[in-house]
Amino acid sequence: MNKGFFIKLTFAVIKVLDVSRGDKELKRQIQESAESILADVLVIGEESPITSQQKYKVALRVQEHIDALMHRLGQAKKQGVISRGSFTVLEREYMRIQAWIAGVLLVLPKEQKKEKEIKPQSQVLVVKNQSPVSLVKKPEQHSKVSDRQKRILEILKNKDKAQVWELQKIFPQVTKRTLRRDLDDLLQQNLVVRTGEWNSVSYQIT
Repeated sequence: MNKGFFIKLTFAVIKVLDVSRGDKELKRQIQESAESILADVLVIGEESPITSQQKYKVALRVQEHIDALMHRLGQAKKQGVISRGSFTVLEREYMRIQAWIAGVLLVLPKEQKKEKEIKPQSQVLVVKNQSPVSLVKKPEQHSKVSDRQKRILEILKNKDKAQVWELQKIFPQVTKRTLRRDLDDLLQQNLVVRTGEWNSVSYQIT
């Protein structure tokens, strides 16, 4: 996706808001979200001095901004601030960005967190008339798949395929951003595959 597309889309949002009437605060929030998305996608798409891990963080932030923008646009449509037609067009274009960002996240390395080294703890068992026996506790092996990801896999087995918004109905306490990160992990482990494009992206078991 090129720079011109992002700029034209942001101007389209501002133009729709300029000719509309209604909640000024909501219109301001929509414009700020659109401008934040523009600023971040330009950072991702352009040659820049930031690292790949920093780009990964920016890409996650774009997803969060798009979720917020779509929520506010939905409110604007319900309140009559923008027309249903304008909402449909903007939703389609921002879902294109959402799908592009999902692809970007797959090729960028995640932030590497320093994990505390787990050292074996030794215990000595003394048995009468025998030499001391050293018992070593081995560090636990952590599964690569979290409990929530296991449940997602079970859901996909039963449903054949699902979209992020469907999973969020099952996990109402979990944000779409977190669910996408779970799905990205499962994609990287080749446990699921992504099908479709734009706002029809869905996930299913490999």
